[in-house]
Amino acid sequence: MRYWWAHLTGYVLVVAEGVNPERLLNLALHRGLTLWDVRRIGRERLVFKARAEDFFALRHVARRAGCRLRLLRKRGCPFLWGRLRRRPAFLAGLLFFILALYLAGSFVWKVETRFAAPPRYHREEEVLALAASLGLHPGAWRPGLVANDLARELARRLPGASWVGVRLDGVRATIEVVELVLPERPPRAAHLVAARDGVVEDVLVFQGTPRVKRGDVVRRGQVLISGIVPGAGGEGAQLVRAQGVVRARVWYEVYATAPLLERREKATGREATAYFLVGDGRRWRLWGPETPPFRLWRREERSWTVAWGQVRLPLALVAIAWQEVTVEEIRHSPVQAEALARARAEEALGARVAAEARVLSRRTERVYSGAGEVKVRAVAETLEDIGQLYPLESNL
Repeated sequence: MRYWWAHLTGYVLVVAEGVNPERLLNLALHRGLTLWDVRRIGRERLVFKARAEDFFALRHVARRAGCRLRLLRKRGCPFLWGRLRRRPAFLAGLLFFILALYLAGSFVWKVETRFAAPPRYHREEEVLALAASLGLHPGAWRPGLVANDLARELARRLPGASWVGVRLDGVRATIEVVELVLPERPPRAAHLVAARDGVVEDVLVFQGTPRVKRGDVVRRGQVLISGIVPGAGGEGAQLVRAQGVVRARVWYEVYATAPLLERREKATGREATAYFLVGDGRRWRLWGPETPPFRLWRREERSWTVAWGQVRLPLALVAIAWQEVTVEEIRHSPVQAEALARARAEEALGARVAAEARVLSRRTERVYSGAGEVKVRAVAETLEDIGQLYPLESNL
């Protein structure tokens, strides 16, 4: 709170030099003058901050204490205002920029659509065109838009939508569309094909013609149970939807590595943000540090410009945030690195194995160690149903 109040009323950074600078502090406190961030530099020098309105009283106190004051910096709104008053053209441009920024915030400059699932019945361009006909388009006057009314009208005019929502966030409008999801009808005629490679263990046919038997090696996409059933005497083949269960042994294999020396970047939580006004190839700092105050840092930059249609103002407000980071070096022994690689391989293997599969065996083994890393292979053998439907053309 003191920081913001000091910036609002103005403060100065002062150096006091003398044989006994502590006497200056005692006299200042006795007179009720506020000093903060006091630091000693050498035996006869102090640096501190004081309110701008107290500086002249401090000069009188300094004479009594036998010290000499030197003004280092002036900070705060009064001094910033004074500098701006001496540059009327810049001040006028700044005021115009703020006014234009305020006015620009009253318009919608971007309209986007979001579908809950990949669109099936409507294209994004169709939704945007319909919204534009209702008054929601780039450049629309935001106070004249009612999100609920727009959403209701869009839902009425989009026959394939079960729900439509309109959200107005600043200068951005988002149209959210949830389309009707009708249950998919199974194909009337289909093969049962292999979803993955494997060795067949069991074949149970409910409908269709079996094409594989126990012990066969099958490849992904190979027909397991045909949906073409020959007629009596080999004539008049019938198309059916193949049904059955084909269980096969399937093998999964993944690799994972772990380094012996691992470097991780970690944020300390300290952050500094500076704001600049940029225009005409120049940059003016409004507040915040000019350069990053940290030895190691990550930088994030955001900018705001004002545009009216195709006309863009030559000024932009830029915010630069520096986040302090540290680099941690973690050294792993070969045993630790192998354990880490094994854990990563097991996790990757678990993500690949189907949830309904029965795991017959799994193993991990080190396949490489050198060049600063350890490499591990994980293999799993499962027993699972590998059949999936593949629709047949009606003219077969």
